[in-house]
Amino acid sequence: MLQSDLRRPRREQPETIVRNPKMSLVITLLFLAIPCACNGKSEKFVELDCKQEVSGVNGQQSLLECIVKCREDDLTIIGVNWKKMGTDLLNFHNGTMDVSPGFQFAVPGWNKSSNVSLLLTNTKMEDMGEYECKVLTDRGQNENTVSLSVIENVSPEESKENVSPEESREIETHQTRQHSSSLQLSNFENVSPEESRDIPKAPPDPSSRLPVGVIVVILALILFFTLYFSRSRFRQRPCVYARSPTSAT
Repeated sequence: MLQSDLRRPRREQPETIVRNPKMSLVITLLFLAIPCACNGKSEKFVELDCKQEVSGVNGQQSLLECIVKCREDDLTIIGVNWKKMGTDLLNFHNGTMDVSPGFQFAVPGWNKSSNVSLLLTNTKMEDMGEYECKVLTDRGQNENTVSLSVIENVSPEESKENVSPEESREIETHQTRQHSSSLQLSNFENVSPEESRDIPKAPPDPSSRLPVGVIVVILALILFFTLYFSRSRFRQRPCVYARSPTSAT
């Protein structure tokens, strides 16, 4: 009887695994973090570089400079919107242009070039304030603001008689800036729409090389593998000890 029992094959006991409920939570967080990483990476893909403060003179032209910069060459501008205090001044979308009197693109014959600067043909005192520019492209969108200050156009004779030395120096500074803006505007007029596409692209921003979403993914992966390797502690493997055959006494 004893020898027949020893020859009988033992049945393998099924391995009992205790599932860790935290594993499913980590996997869910991992799938949620991947889209966040993609979105965080594309936020800085298109940059709208604008001159934050512009000085203008009453009765003269004023240039609000804004340049679209992108790391890709095949950028297509879909829409451009300039507004002041919620009022649209220039609106371009899918080939349709709507412009208020006294405002226009700085580049003549603008044809979806990266230079979306706004030109005020006849600056007035009420034009003073903050302007908002929004750009929509096939690579993303961005927006920025420009603050315009306007002073009266005073002749040299009037400035000597009625203006203090401090105000006179301020007027000369504004006139110098206005002259610089006029030179830039003349350069824009001499550049063709094709050449305007050759504006240098924005260099990669070191601070945006590792977006927040990527950090979240890395942390989620570390947590995932930590729980995965610690999962072996929850496994229960019953040990079956076979009786060693001994001589029957």
